[in-house]
Amino acid sequence: MHGNNHSNSLPAPKVSLIQLMTAIETRQAHMIQRAQSMTKQKLHSFFDEAPATFIELENSSIVVGANY
Repeated sequence: MHGNNHSNSLPAPKVSLIQLMTAIETRQAHMIQRAQSMTKQKLHSFFDEAPATFIELENSSIVVGANY
């Protein structure tokens, strides 16, 4: 008992390399899906709330907002 606490420590869980890689890939896929969902939501809410500006040109064509 000279500074060693091996008897009080819990054994480390045994995780195989395949399990670890699978967990990382699953987390990565969820992070990508969440980022895509958040981007889609932000774009949807931006275009719902942004006022569209219509500009009628001399040749009678109508242009919307950023297309002008």
